[in-house]
Amino acid sequence: MRVRRDYPTGVVTVVDGRLTVAVSSRANMVVELTRPISVTRPLGRRAQVTTIHFFTDDPSTALKQLTA
Repeated sequence: MRVRRDYPTGVVTVVDGRLTVAVSSRANMVVELTRPISVTRPLGRRAQVTTIHFFTDDPSTALKQLTA
């Protein structure tokens, strides 16, 4: 896991095994999974992802909680 500021296009996208869930066109956390998981996209399509990129108001706290 790491903190990273990014400005992706779209709100929910899956590209090359990476799920991005942006808020106001921003994402600032990256979680790299040890194995692929299946996710359901907003219109019902499924995809396999190995990385989740999302936005949180407090990246430091989120990082602490996710690694606890």
